[in-house]
Amino acid sequence: AAGYGLNVYLQLIGSLRSTGYSGDIVLATDTFDKMPPELKHYLTQQQHLILYNLRADCFKQHGGSNCQVQNLFYNTTSHQISHDVRIHRPFATLRFDVYWYWSTQYLPHSKILLADSRDVVFQADPFRNIPSHVHSKGGALHFYEEKMPIHTSAFNMRWLKAAGYTNAQIDAFKHKPILCSGVTIGEQIAMESYLRTLLLEFDATQCVAHGCDQGLHNYIYYSGKLQQENPATIANVTTYTHGTGHVINLAGLRHENKPLRELGVLIEEATVVNVDGSLPNIAHQVDRDAELAKYFRIKYNQEARKVEAEYRALLQSGK
Repeated sequence: AAGYGLNVYLQLIGSLRSTGYSGDIVLATDTFDKMPPELKHYLTQQQHLILYNLRADCFKQHGGSNCQVQNLFYNTTSHQISHDVRIHRPFATLRFDVYWYWSTQYLPHSKILLADSRDVVFQADPFRNIPSHVHSKGGALHFYEEKMPIHTSAFNMRWLKAAGYTNAQIDAFKHKPILCSGVTIGEQIAMESYLRTLLLEFDATQCVAHGCDQGLHNYIYYSGKLQQENPATIANVTTYTHGTGHVINLAGLRHENKPLRELGVLIEEATVVNVDGSLPNIAHQVDRDAELAKYFRIKYNQEARKVEAEYRALLQSGK
């Protein structure tokens, strides 16, 4: 969650805490010297918020930035911070190195959510109705579909081809639904294996296209590699048909050429529902619908102004 304004952090953290969730929130952010002071103040005042201030070496490429992280890796021989072991890559791919390290800090059946930051809103505790497998040898993973087959998305097809997969490899699953890499839930023992498998797939493909993380995510699942290489740690992987799970991905609905309210997905003031009317815990890609995007932009911009005003008052009081 780097380079964003206070409103984005308020949407992410505020909507999550409003569900009653009181566990850890772990974020990778800019270093404090790059943050506005009111944002630094807000973040450092939060309970159970663990911040990793990452320093990155980046260069612009094809409309985005490819980066190496400067303060994440550690040399166990020299006992010093080490240079990034991987090539410059998009932040969307680099984050999986960070995710993997974080996953190693938790107990085997701890529930872990990996989530985008800018376009996520929490509507209920993210782990509500997600079963545990504490008596299983492995753990569970939960993947969430988008409302499009892979072959109908030029972007998703491009990412798979950029990774170097052959037409035959892609043809084997291109009619399957897109699995979104932006939000994934699982137990630590399975999540660590998933992340390690995805990172090793990056090492094999060296795919630096922006969005390639989703191509790798889909390939390791649909090819069977994820389950075949981790039988002892991944007990099962559940994929959820779009509009039926704990997470609803909204981007694919743009191809319906109707706003979410007309589709019956958006109800009341700003509540997103599944196809059966049930409440998904997480609404993802909320900025893809004009009405929903406007609602949250106004809501969290107003909250940001309040936090900024409180911070200025605090400074003036000398506290």
